Amino acid sequence: MVAMRRKKPFIIAIAGGSGSGKSCLSRALIAALSPHRAAVIELDYYYRDQTRLDRAERDKLNYDHPDSLELSLLQEHLAALRAVRPVDVPQYDYALHTRSSKSLPIDPKPFILVEGILALHLESLRKAYNLKVYIDTPEAVRLERRLARDAVERRRTAQSVLEQWNSTVLPMHRQFCEPTKQYSDLVLRGDSDQREILGQVLNILGIPEGL
Repeated sequence: MVAMRRKKPFIIAIAGGSGSGKSCLSRALIAALSPHRAAVIELDYYYRDQTRLDRAERDKLNYDHPDSLELSLLQEHLAALRAVRPVDVPQYDYALHTRSSKSLPIDPKPFILVEGILALHLESLRKAYNLKVYIDTPEAVRLERRLARDAVERRRTAQSVLEQWNSTVLPMHRQFCEPTKQYSDLVLRGDSDQREILGQVLNILGIPEGL
């Protein structure tokens, strides 16, 4: 008996600045589509391994520059998923500022979400996506969210967050992230009602809300 051929995943990119609401939308989509039918890949997983550097050197790195990410590995993983093959994506240890020894298995589910500031940076990546979403959120809102998130999740002081925001986050956003909005299929307002944002994406996917 011939096994049924599995369909290629529908790959959705979710880009936008730090604090724009990418993770919120990803979680809402996973819940709406069902965890059995959707998986998320965060670009943060692909931060380069920095074990060769001591902690002081790692702390000085610009993690908002495209060179901080191993995007070629992401391309390989998306190609494998499109070929209906599972992948093991790396994990990143924020406490140590380097790649973890652990990995996360991702199956080629019907929907794959690729979430990250630079998700639309490379043309080769953009060609791999079926839908490209950019979340456009006012700078003041993004900074407020970044301060709240880093205080709780990463136990950082407001001063350290502001220093990083002004030295790398904001300049890199303007240079590398914001220009990629032009490549998106859908631009969402990140300060809008979350249900409205989710509804716009589900509408494009042809999926009724609440299902």
